[in-house]
Amino acid sequence: MKKETAKEESDLTFEELLAMAKENTKSIEKITQSIRELRESHKNISKDIGGMANSNGDFAEEYFANTFKHEPVFADMHFDSLQTNVNIKKDDESDEFDIVLHNDKNIAIIEIKYKARVADIEKVIAKADSFRKWFPHYKNRNIYLGLASLSFNDAIIRKAKEKGIAIIRQRGGKTIVSDKNLKAY
Repeated sequence: MKKETAKEESDLTFEELLAMAKENTKSIEKITQSIRELRESHKNISKDIGGMANSNGDFAEEYFANTFKHEPVFADMHFDSLQTNVNIKKDDESDEFDIVLHNDKNIAIIEIKYKARVADIEKVIAKADSFRKWFPHYKNRNIYLGLASLSFNDAIIRKAKEKGIAIIRQRGGKTIVSDKNLKAY
């Protein structure tokens, strides 16, 4: 049967082969155009998803920043000053601190996530060393850490307690700070 098909194809005239090639070229062009359109659509969807993720993060940051602006108390300590979105950059190094509270003895650094993940705990701990590096004039102050989020799971809460990091979350119209195991870094 394969021999017959091959024989039939070899019996095609040049014009017939040329017509088939043109038809294949049109099909390839249509497929190529479809792929371009899919890529463009994918870019737009990715942009939209990124925008939604940023909006969620912005909402969480604004919610918790407003909470501490209204009442600058963390772990039963009153703070005199609050700074949000502290961005530091020098040469190739940079860092960002979502909320920094300070008084004459203590610093509180609060990292804000829309949805907290276990890996965020180590990132929060690293903020203490980073803060001391960027702001050496605060070296004699205790640094307390908090992770604020609209969503936590039990593993994150357990690990935060083990590491002495406060959990800050929304419950109804209130902000709840769980800081029983809080430690100074």
